[in-house]
Amino acid sequence: MQVQKVYDRKYNGRRIIVMSHSIGEDLPEEYKDDFMKWYCGYMEILAADKDYTTANENENPADESCVEELYPNAIGGVTWVGYLPQEGIDNNNEYVGFDTNHYFPNEYQPTLKDVVRALHDMVDKDQVAINGGKNEDPRL
Repeated sequence: MQVQKVYDRKYNGRRIIVMSHSIGEDLPEEYKDDFMKWYCGYMEILAADKDYTTANENENPADESCVEELYPNAIGGVTWVGYLPQEGIDNNNEYVGFDTNHYFPNEYQPTLKDVVRALHDMVDKDQVAINGGKNEDPRL
């Protein structure tokens, strides 16, 4: 399996990261239909994220199910909560993440653009909660 970081930027003061995962690129031509590629998106958690902190404190250890309903824009649901040292990305900050390696109706496969948009929506949701119901980013 190949894993590659394809997006790593700050959005509204948070780091958002997208990793591309692929299996089967080097398969013989007759097996190319089995080639799989998907994305994993991660959003940095800030100390000001009170909803996340409350959910996290109620679980020991924290897992995806305790924060999943906080992030309805996560494509396929939240599948990651924690640090990212295994990817060599960031072992100092916590992240909430999701992956697109799911069955989607009508053969839809989320694109990089879809994943980044979902991460922006997740950040915007938290920014509104932090700012008392307003998104104070002048660009929005």
